[in-house]
Amino acid sequence: MTANLDEIERLSQALALVEGFQLLILECQGLDSWGLHGLFAVVKDRVAELRGVPPLIVVYDPTITTNKEGSLRDEAWVDGVIDPVLELSAVAFLDKESPSLPFGEPPRAPPPPTEGTSVVAVIDGTRAAYPDSSDRASWEYLFHRLNEKRNALTRSFAGTLALALTPELLRLFLEEAPDVASIRSGIFALERMPEPADEGYGVDSLLNWYPAHLVQEAALRRLAADPRLSDAARDDLCGDLHRSAEERYWLRNSNGAHLAVLELLLGLFSADELRRFASVYFGLDIVEQHVAFADSTDNLAEQVLSVITVDRSFFELLVRERSHRYREIAHVASQWGYELLPLKPQRAALSPAELREALLLLSREQLEQVVLMAGLAGKPLPTRSGILDTRLLSRASVRSILARAESDGSEALRRLSQALEIVASRHTPA
Repeated sequence: MTANLDEIERLSQALALVEGFQLLILECQGLDSWGLHGLFAVVKDRVAELRGVPPLIVVYDPTITTNKEGSLRDEAWVDGVIDPVLELSAVAFLDKESPSLPFGEPPRAPPPPTEGTSVVAVIDGTRAAYPDSSDRASWEYLFHRLNEKRNALTRSFAGTLALALTPELLRLFLEEAPDVASIRSGIFALERMPEPADEGYGVDSLLNWYPAHLVQEAALRRLAADPRLSDAARDDLCGDLHRSAEERYWLRNSNGAHLAVLELLLGLFSADELRRFASVYFGLDIVEQHVAFADSTDNLAEQVLSVITVDRSFFELLVRERSHRYREIAHVASQWGYELLPLKPQRAALSPAELREALLLLSREQLEQVVLMAGLAGKPLPTRSGILDTRLLSRASVRSILARAESDGSEALRRLSQALEIVASRHTPA
């Protein structure tokens, strides 16, 4: 255990001192996905002590992206892991208090961290059963694509990329992604950690520094690893966290998504505003070469869409420029297979009556997620027959959940309100 604590301190020091991109390799011996989250909870607190600001740590587990096999799974892993990682730091370091960013010279790299903020993207390979399972090909494909995107990572990701791999998977990574492996800044040997404390997800400190939707996503990804979550509740959650490349292709080509995003741009921007938007976020060279001389706003919007990638980050940027049009943007994003989380959290706790009304609208799976996220699952919940323990969580009633939270006081009600908002935020408003 002492050696493990020494490695955790080394890891914390590496995260606290970094400025810009670094790649860290975590060799995980007997450390499962839930234990990895517990370890990073310790690391987050230690980095906050050293740096003065807690890091935003988002753990990407490719094994929860899809139940498919073969090439469909390969693409889904890339779509659900590498692409979000590339988008993470550019969004995290934008000023979360300024929904409309000033136009100016187009940035060539993400803005540097401000006031000590830092992001850590963790690719979680602790669930891998390689070499005894059939997922070797998917891991190879993921590592190949990671290798291909080495330059994009080092150029555009202003944070730490950590690969948490079993010893067997680490050997495969070194064989299949030598270019990426060559730029590693450190390797750490980590062992099993005690279970994380059941005290809610504690996102308040992160909300002071990072956009709410990224903090919420990090909390949801941690929830997906919680071993107390039932299979049905986990499937419900993972279905919203990830959409496969195949599903997104079907969505945008079967429901008028191209026309919808074209009409969205026309409704959000004038011709000059759209030209400036493209210049700032996608490069002045793109505007000069492709869209500078469009003869109408319609033609300009069509040319913009022909040369950019319509992905989650594209819709996030639209929300930042036109935050008051969030509902329209989120609706179109859903037609492309992306569910956008709200930018602004609801900070004040709901009253017990408001909580009861909101909780009654949730599905059984969502209610289970809320209880776990609020830190109430490890405590007895009063029922007519006595108490309800964690094993019977899926049968908990709204009445018993509220009774437990009220008995714990205002802090528990605040956590329950916060958990409710995070879980409910997965779904695009009507």
